[in-house]
Amino acid sequence: MTTEFCASTLGGPETRVLARFATDDRGLHVERIDRQEGRWVQDSSVAGFLTGHDDWAERISKERAEQILVSWDLSPSILEAPLVEPASA
Repeated sequence: MTTEFCASTLGGPETRVLARFATDDRGLHVERIDRQEGRWVQDSSVAGFLTGHDDWAERISKERAEQILVSWDLSPSILEAPLVEPASA
């Protein structure tokens, strides 16, 4: 499985969305962190982060994703959480 992370400011001064894109034998999983729940949720609306169709999104390292989670008072261990839903092929 390969995993990439993207973050977006949505045009504001700080990161507001953290997304995870994981590819496995079932296809591509598109998820984002629900900051209030502190968990991954399936969300196809963040697909533009990965394809470059969001002007405020950028690909980030796992280390940067960990820093963002800590700044949101969430545990970096969330990055290792299992995938939420089956992939859409």
